[in-house]
Amino acid sequence: SGGFNVSDPTNPAYQPETLDAYEIGVKTDLLQKRLRVNVAGFYYDYSNIQVARFTTGAIDYYNGGEAEIYGLDLDLDAAISRDLRLSGGFELLHDRFTSFPDAEIGTPIPTGGTAETLGSAAGNRLPFSPDAVVDLSGDYTHDYGPLHLAANVTYAYNTGWFTEPDNRLRQSPFSTLNTSLTFSPRDGDISVRLWAKNLTNAAVFTQDSTAGFFDTASYAPPRTYGFTVRKAF
Repeated sequence: SGGFNVSDPTNPAYQPETLDAYEIGVKTDLLQKRLRVNVAGFYYDYSNIQVARFTTGAIDYYNGGEAEIYGLDLDLDAAISRDLRLSGGFELLHDRFTSFPDAEIGTPIPTGGTAETLGSAAGNRLPFSPDAVVDLSGDYTHDYGPLHLAANVTYAYNTGWFTEPDNRLRQSPFSTLNTSLTFSPRDGDISVRLWAKNLTNAAVFTQDSTAGFFDTASYAPPRTYGFTVRKAF
């Protein structure tokens, strides 16, 4: 549905968008339900698509023209043994604005800053839409006497994306690796979890955009690690 830009009342309200979505796929359980494979192809056709933009101090929305997205999605889950489970996903994506005559276009100024104009974004990529994403995860659980152990390793690869319809600012391809190891008594209410996130120390945008007459960016946390103690009451 449409709405009002309450964070910046000087900008007009945005209108509803329309999405025609089509999907076909198959879900399977194989090898006596030890292997699950799901695959689907999809096609999205947007009209009057809503697009976010970052103004000074706020995010608001405006309507673009038309866009299409199509791709392939694959998910799998495998029970390798009683204690070890592997899972993963893979997605291929094609996304384009097919019509967007009044997109905001940012052009760097040689002396500094960015000039904002209106122009066509037809043929450009949609924001935050990577060509491909891959993720792999392994989970291991086992009871060692009175102690329960749970371990996880998760790897992900992303081809990167553009952050705005003008396709000027871009997140580069990146990989992340997270891991954790949790110890807890089998019959207890306390657990200790050792964890590490973004071991590859990838620089990943949480926000990167043209704001008024300058570019602004913020990043997800770098490599972090620590431990967490939990108690149930």
